[in-house]
Amino acid sequence: MKRLAFRITLLGLLAALAAVGWRRGVFARTSSSFQVLLLVALVAVELGYLYTTRFCPRCGRMVRNLRVSACPRCGAVLPRHGMTNVSRSARPSGGDGEDRAEPPRVRRP
Repeated sequence: MKRLAFRITLLGLLAALAAVGWRRGVFARTSSSFQVLLLVALVAVELGYLYTTRFCPRCGRMVRNLRVSACPRCGAVLPRHGMTNVSRSARPSGGDGEDRAEPPRVRRP
């Protein structure tokens, strides 16, 4: 629920910023390429902020540090980034559907 509220708030701020620019005549006095560039910059900043802000799946805490792999509050595994709900796996997959702790060793005679 927090993640949804956070995204709606950011989209609202983006829309409000664009509306203020429209009302003050920023878009009326500039070229169309500058208008597109300005909107792309606003969207890029919003997507970057959504990417770097993660929420703990267990307790809902907002974590902005991408280096931390576990929640500081409850210790749950955090998602890789803020644009997904998929948590980091503890072990890499072997590729054939089995989870292996280490690659198979080759026996020498």
